[in-house]
This record gives sequence, C-alpha cells and structure tokens, in this order.
Amino acid sequence: GLETDDLQNARMAKHWNGVKAYALDKRRQVAMTESWAQKYADTGVTFVSMHPGWADTPGIQSALPGFSERMDDKMRTPEMGADTI
Repeated sequence: GLETDDLQNARMAKHWNGVKAYALDKRRQVAMTESWAQKYADTGVTFVSMHPGWADTPGIQSALPGFSERMDDKMRTPEMGADTI
C-alpha cells in the first residue's frame, strides 16, 4: 500500500535515494488528490494533479544520468514541462 506514516522519508535517512523519494511523494500527491476529489465532490471544488512528463532538467540529468543520456532527444524541454496543463 501507499506509505503515509513516513511523509518525510526518514526511513531513507541512512541510504537516501532521491529518485525513490520523488516517486513516493509524487504517488502520494496523486492519491491525496484523488481522495480529496471524492471527499469534496459535491462542493464545487476541483482537485487536479499534474506531472510535466520527462523534462530534460538538471535534476533528471544528475539523478538518472543513464536515462537522461538514452532519452536525450525524446524528453521535453524544461519550458515545456513548466507549461504542463
């Protein structure tokens, strides 16, 4: 299931993995958005979660260098990622 008892990723303190932390936090964000959308469905409030896709940013280049090299010409630009709607 979705880990909700370690939102600061403290269990990773000794063996930090930024990629895993990002993936966990992104999944939590999507799950919370879905939960709030259901809980407040009849209030007129809309909850939305978005992901910019794979954008060629310094974060991707440093966290996933092999992926970044292989996908170099297939990733979105940082500007395209920022313009996600």
